[in-house]
Amino acid sequence: MILKIIIGVAVVIVAVLVFAATRPGSFYVQRSAVIKAKPEKIFALINDFHNWDSWSPNDMNDSSIKRTYSGPAKRHRRNF
Repeated sequence: MILKIIIGVAVVIVAVLVFAATRPGSFYVQRSAVIKAKPEKIFALINDFHNWDSWSPNDMNDSSIKRTYSGPAKRHRRNF
């Protein structure tokens, strides 16, 4: 009985290893979101780093984040 259990466990382990060996060595994770707003409105929020703490999901999840800023507050505007 114990021999059958050991053989069953060994077969499962071998099956998992064979399955893992057939998978690709790397994978790609991508996240996207559709924002229903005009580019000018979104650009105003992300153009100035001082505004990021009002909308950044990372800041909402971690209250211990401390930000320091240097350089100009806003970047130069690009054409859309």
